Parts: sequence; structure tokens; C-alpha cells
Amino acid sequence: MWVGIGVGCLLLCVIACVGSWYWCKSKAEGFVEGAGEMVGELNRISLSMSLSAVKLSCAGDPSGAGAAAHFHQSAFTAYQGVACQVTDQTLAAIRNTCTPGGGAAPQTPCSNVTSATAAGDAGRAAGVGVDASSCFSYTSGTMRIVACNLEGQGLKIIHLENPGGVQ
Repeated sequence: MWVGIGVGCLLLCVIACVGSWYWCKSKAEGFVEGAGEMVGELNRISLSMSLSAVKLSCAGDPSGAGAAAHFHQSAFTAYQGVACQVTDQTLAAIRNTCTPGGGAAPQTPCSNVTSATAAGDAGRAAGVGVDASSCFSYTSGTMRIVACNLEGQGLKIIHLENPGGVQ
């Protein structure tokens, strides 16, 4: 009888351990995915500051040449003409997430952030020689900005599309 109880307890412990392992594994995977989204949300601050500086430089030089420091060096020439289209609405959209917590309605304009890979922008990162896992896509209306965290350089814009087309 004691052997049966011991085997039953051992079996129960094995089932509990395996079940706990699967549960912990699924929670850890969810945390890692959520951490990437959190980095993208935190990058809103840096991106907003970069875009503010771009807008300010354009006030003094409408050619957009002063915005070069905020772009990846391989991407700047393609977006120099678009850089001065950044507006106050663009800045507001970058500062405001469209998916706030707590059930509150989002402020408008707002933008969504996703990893560049999930947003289909991995090719843009590869095109300038950057690892797509360090990049995030910000979208609002027809605006799309792809920015990457570059080691030793901070956040740099690699793609800027229709910055005035925010919603």
C-alpha cells in the first residue's frame, strides 16, 4: 500500500513539474515578444526628439541638409527631400500610441509601432546593411517611418514616407 501511495505521489510530482515547465515556457516566450514591443514604444521618445530636430533644422534650411544626423548615412540622400515635410501633426502621431492601456480612447493623431520584420520592412533594413531585429516601423494613416537602434549611433531613420499623412 505504501509503495502505491509513493508511486502515485511521484507521478503527481512529475505531472506537476512538466505542466509548470510548459506554463513557464509559454509565459517567457510571451515576455520576450512583449519586450520587443516595449522597446519600440520607448523608442517613440528618441524618434520624437529626432523628428523635432529635423523640423527645426528645416525651418532654417528648407533643403533638408541639416537633417542628415538623424538618418542612416546610406538612407539620407533618398529622404532629404521628404525630411522637411515633418509637421507638428507628425510629431504628435509619433508621441501618441493608438493602443493605450486601460481602455482609454487613443489621442489623435496617433501611430502604431511594430517590429520591422513583422511590418514587412526587413528588406529596408537589409538595404542599408542593418539588422532588422533592431528596427521598428511607425505607421499612421499613410505615414510610415522605419527607425533602427544602431550600436554607438543611437536611433536612426532608415525610411520616411509621407510624414504629413498622419491620422
